[in-house]
Amino acid sequence: MKGLTLVCACFFLCGGIVVAQSNPVPFINQPLVPDAVAPGSGEFTLTVNGTGFAPTAAVRWNGKLLATTVLSSSRVRAKIKASDVASAGMARVAVVNVDAHNEASNIVYFPVRTPAPSVAFAQNPDFSIPGVPGYFTGDGKLDMVNVYASSSTTLEADVYLNEGDLQFGPPIQNQFSGYVGLSVGGMVVGDFNGDHHLDIVVSLRTNGATQLTTLVGDGTGRFTLAGSSPGSFYPLFSADIDGDGNLDVVAIYGPGRFAELAVLYGDGNGGFSPVPIPSAGDDPVYAITGDCKEDGLLDLAVYNHGYAVNSTVGILLNKGNRTFSKGPARYQTPAAYEMLTADINGDGHLDIVTDSGAVFLGNGKGRFTNGEDLSASGFDIIAGDFNGDGKLDLVEEGSTSRLNLSVFLGNGDGTFQSPIETNGFFGSLSDFSNDGLLDLVGSGYYIWQVPANLYPGSLQFGQQPVGTQSPPQTATLSNAGAEPLAGIQITLTGTDAQNFSQQNNCPSSLPVNGSCQIQVIFAPISVGDKSASLSVAYNGLGSPQAVVLNGLGVATTSVSLLPSSLTFATQNLKTTSAPQVATLTNTGSLDVTISKISTSAQFGQSNNCPATLPAGKSCQINVTFSPTAVGQDNGTLSVTDNAPGSPQTVALSGVGTLIKLSPIGINFGSQKVGTSSSPVPVTLSNHGTITLNISQIEIGGANPGDFSQTNNCGSSLPAGAHCTIQVTFTPTQTGNRSAELEVQDDVNPTPQDVALGGTGT
Repeated sequence: MKGLTLVCACFFLCGGIVVAQSNPVPFINQPLVPDAVAPGSGEFTLTVNGTGFAPTAAVRWNGKLLATTVLSSSRVRAKIKASDVASAGMARVAVVNVDAHNEASNIVYFPVRTPAPSVAFAQNPDFSIPGVPGYFTGDGKLDMVNVYASSSTTLEADVYLNEGDLQFGPPIQNQFSGYVGLSVGGMVVGDFNGDHHLDIVVSLRTNGATQLTTLVGDGTGRFTLAGSSPGSFYPLFSADIDGDGNLDVVAIYGPGRFAELAVLYGDGNGGFSPVPIPSAGDDPVYAITGDCKEDGLLDLAVYNHGYAVNSTVGILLNKGNRTFSKGPARYQTPAAYEMLTADINGDGHLDIVTDSGAVFLGNGKGRFTNGEDLSASGFDIIAGDFNGDGKLDLVEEGSTSRLNLSVFLGNGDGTFQSPIETNGFFGSLSDFSNDGLLDLVGSGYYIWQVPANLYPGSLQFGQQPVGTQSPPQTATLSNAGAEPLAGIQITLTGTDAQNFSQQNNCPSSLPVNGSCQIQVIFAPISVGDKSASLSVAYNGLGSPQAVVLNGLGVATTSVSLLPSSLTFATQNLKTTSAPQVATLTNTGSLDVTISKISTSAQFGQSNNCPATLPAGKSCQINVTFSPTAVGQDNGTLSVTDNAPGSPQTVALSGVGTLIKLSPIGINFGSQKVGTSSSPVPVTLSNHGTITLNISQIEIGGANPGDFSQTNNCGSSLPAGAHCTIQVTFTPTQTGNRSAELEVQDDVNPTPQDVALGGTGT
């Protein structure tokens, strides 16, 4: 049960002044302002909000009373010295009403730590102390107490004293005999007789009847039996409900078929006067306290199970005379087990959060509105600044398993981040290690907050086509501890690990306050749900830590058509270029149906593509250019299919030109061997729109030695220009002789030629 009021057992005076009157037992609201600071941050002002602060109230910091300014009965301020926060640690903050009784409030922990963007927990395997925590000796060390029936006739309270370094002494056994058919129910801890030592109020069933029994502590871990109050009470928490300076107990009371709520008003000697509250609601099962109306009186927020109606949270407003009135409204809520009050949105008014995830934002007048609900459903809930960023966070014990914890980091505005999942069981906050990191303790469990933070807790990749890669997602490893994080090893584990890959910039040893990033890619190799873990191992508690990886490999139609463009050389009109190839590839996991392949403008195509292209297969498309007009020509190769992005296209471009040789042939007739004919002119004309680049003019063919040429063409011929080539026939032997005048240039097809012939005589 976490509705514990931890009351320090030390007796303090303020400046030697003792005020005679009895003041209320003060009550602190969360959060403190600020609620955490970094080591070495220097002097600051701490504001404490709550109820029942007397004009003589003083803030107590780790057992030391501080000079305090009392602003009102609900707010005090104190200066915290730089030396008090010079190094990491956990401060215990309380408010003491300094008078003849020195009434002390509940304790709120104040972390002195480096802020971190996330948190991580690990169960300490060496901790097995049963019970609940409490400061039973006044030495500032958190002890443990376990109250149970050691037999059907004996009640036992075993106290384990904290010796430091998570070591506890053997149990101090407190045994009380003479019971019949004994069984133990709930319990709360507090200073019920005003001697500044922790006592215990426990619910017993004996000899067929129930009773509340008070065990009075002496500050050494030993207890005496102070007396019992008959009645079927299950204690929830302790607080000074009526403001008389004595701790009271709020309990569930079950006299009949349905439960009722009761306040057991303390007499200051460990005895109680039960006062049922029949108007609490329809079968109340849990309650918490806080000054919801901000009138200096502790009110009650009650969760009603609702056998007759839906589950609700109702407010009982304290009238100050041990009576209550119903609040102005009830608030519908999913089934819950516990609740807490805290100012979670920072507006100065108490809010309510249930462990079923319902958030109710208060207005300071006893009314509440629905806030942004948590994705939560559990048994227990507790608040604290777990990552030291100055914003109140929540930890919930999950409903699916009592070894499943969810950490909700607060945004400071009443909303929370997605939960960080971890394992463990807890009862209340603690910091046995005094490292400034809030830990959790339960009966036989100690859940350490470890300095190595790996976040987020999961990476969700969603649907990803098989054979493709997702964009990378990033996990971050940070070191919030006081020592380097050494021995870092990063691996992917799990049956589907081959579907994921990772790259990181993490060193083998991460320095204090350092962080590094791990990028994970999801590349499914088959269809279906895929899960794995990104595991980070290191030297130290909580190793290894893991990020859950999830993705869904889906079968898809997907193709690629490459290259994205084809550029053809300048092509002579009415000729066809050599083909260039475009490749269509099925990159998906399903067959692709091809309905049409086409080209536009002065381009053509042929292909070997089937009507259905299987997954992983390719086909080729041969594209040609056949210009019919002079100038630039642009076109498109299009493939129409059933894949996304259809039609897939390739940009096509080429230039049409007209290069003309005239005449197209010359026959020199009969010519005596060894003599030369008169030269015959051949005109080379550029009828295109771009300059013709001439690389060579030569005689080729069967008898190139029988012909010769001279020209004035040069190496280029501008658009619209012409030049002359003089051809001469000089036969080297009798008979028919033939050759070709060839012009090599940058126009396809090349060379352009003129047929040459003659007869040697």
